[in-house]
Amino acid sequence: MVFSDENPERQITIRKEEPQITVIKTTSGFKIESNVDTNKIEGNYMVKREKETLIKIIELRNFQRDIILILNRISIFPLQAEKQLTEVLQELNKNFIIHSELSA
Repeated sequence: MVFSDENPERQITIRKEEPQITVIKTTSGFKIESNVDTNKIEGNYMVKREKETLIKIIELRNFQRDIILILNRISIFPLQAEKQLTEVLQELNKNFIIHSELSA
């Protein structure tokens, strides 16, 4: 058990999460999001205080971190890229949890 140093009565939950990629279809294309906040990556870990009593930790292998950083640079994929994006996601599915509005 972990407790807050500010309030020793308050229990802090630390939860490990897997890296996730979410694809959302919009009218202008496919938007890619992730549960990894690239501003909070240190080495191969991302630690994020979700709430006062919840801390999430995501462990990233080097290639997962690199993929997330690359995907974050691309704001939107065109609708015409649906087939290629589906193929890429099928490969990424081996190392990420994928949530997608693409037809599989």
